Amino acid sequence: MSGILFIHVVISLIAIVSGVVVAQGFLTANRHDRSTMVYMVTTILTSLTGFLFPFHGVTPAIIVGSLCVLIFIPTALARYRFHLAGIWRAVFVVGALVLLFFNCLVLIIQSFQKIPVLNVLAPNGNEPPIVAAQLALLVACLLVGYFSIRRFRPRLIGISSDFCRLRSGIWDASARLCGAFCDHLTLVSGCRAHPRHIH
Repeated sequence: MSGILFIHVVISLIAIVSGVVVAQGFLTANRHDRSTMVYMVTTILTSLTGFLFPFHGVTPAIIVGSLCVLIFIPTALARYRFHLAGIWRAVFVVGALVLLFFNCLVLIIQSFQKIPVLNVLAPNGNEPPIVAAQLALLVACLLVGYFSIRRFRPRLIGISSDFCRLRSGIWDASARLCGAFCDHLTLVSGCRAHPRHIH
């Protein structure tokens, strides 16, 4: 295994593991900020290092890598430029899961090609075992995506917390203002009740 291939494989495995953590956060409404950063960085590095291998024409790997780069751009913008506001929450969830799907899909294909035990089951790459694995991955990603869109609402949670803090601050400020106004009225009334006579 060449050095660049080893680096590519290690980065892709880190991307998959961190991507699973991010997907778990979608289901539990947990942002997993550090894991998300690791996932995003390793995902784009996986695609970019894939272009460093010798070029032998347009292959499925080149197409998938190019597609992942295109998907990565709006996904990264949704997370770090628009901070999951509005429709960008769904853009990030869908984009992150699609990227994870492609990473896992490549892992499945490479596993059946490189691991002898699996290669015996699907030597041509189109036998039922590898097709079943790919379909299982697709179904899993679709289910996670469906429930993630419904559950992953970190911005709403953050806005609710900010609103509560803002309301509490306004209430406290109003109470202090009313208290100061009442003290002022009391002082003015006292001055009128006991005016000073100037001789």
